[in-house]
Amino acid sequence: MTQHTDVFETPPNMLASYARALVMRRKPWREGQTVPHLEATLAPRRPHPGHVRHFRRVAELPDVPELPVTYPQLMAAPLHLHLLTHPDFPFAPMGIVHVRNVIEQFMPLSTEHALGIKCFLEGHRDVPLGVELDLVTEVRTGGQLAWRGVTTMLRRGKQKAEGAKPRYEQPPELQVDRTALFTVSEGTGRRHAAVSGDVNPIHIAAWTAKLFGFPRAIAHGMWSLSRCMGLLARDLPPPPLRVEVTFKRPVLLPSEVEFAVRREGDVRRFWLRSADGKTVHLEGEARPISR
Repeated sequence: MTQHTDVFETPPNMLASYARALVMRRKPWREGQTVPHLEATLAPRRPHPGHVRHFRRVAELPDVPELPVTYPQLMAAPLHLHLLTHPDFPFAPMGIVHVRNVIEQFMPLSTEHALGIKCFLEGHRDVPLGVELDLVTEVRTGGQLAWRGVTTMLRRGKQKAEGAKPRYEQPPELQVDRTALFTVSEGTGRRHAAVSGDVNPIHIAAWTAKLFGFPRAIAHGMWSLSRCMGLLARDLPPPPLRVEVTFKRPVLLPSEVEFAVRREGDVRRFWLRSADGKTVHLEGEARPISR
């Protein structure tokens, strides 16, 4: 199997990567083909306090000394996009859908920690809706694994009749302990793009999103998760902590949405859904990791 590793002292330029992504064309996926091992590393660097404050404002997160649990994903984004636009990556990156995330944080992190990042992907899974693959991120400080994330992506293919998901799933009635209703403004995608570097056109404006089949711009999935983590902050256990989330349907901008949480022992299950409760945008859970 092909293996390739890129080593960076500074983050690769995301604008250059997006420019490649917009013009990349790939050969059709062949039976028996697989995703090669692609890897990228970034030398240890401390998060910039001003950038962390900017991220907190955009995602409306509490001002505490520890880094937000989703912040290492933000730091790794330039490596992610570099891998997805690598010449050996077999899919056009603009056609890939972000469907799930698992985050494991093993220790509290702050702007005082120098964080070294390694990202890699390899192989794939055939699923009813196409091909799934995992992009793994490992963050170390002082040689110790501090944070690990798995981003699962879907490259849609011809949907198989057997086992395929229905076009619409009626959300179940939720028994919850707490809810919060809020507005996701039209400019949310642009504000998150400014702090994350993720300038995918589907998030920026309605007219650019329409070029890719969306009726309006949509919120970044990681913004939605970060916002939920802020609303969940008082219920979260300290690290070591595991967060799992499945992205169901995009949040169109602007939208009225509702966050909901239910306590199940040490587990906190949460949802982000439309204000009328008819559409679930994401669902997830946070739980302590057994020591």
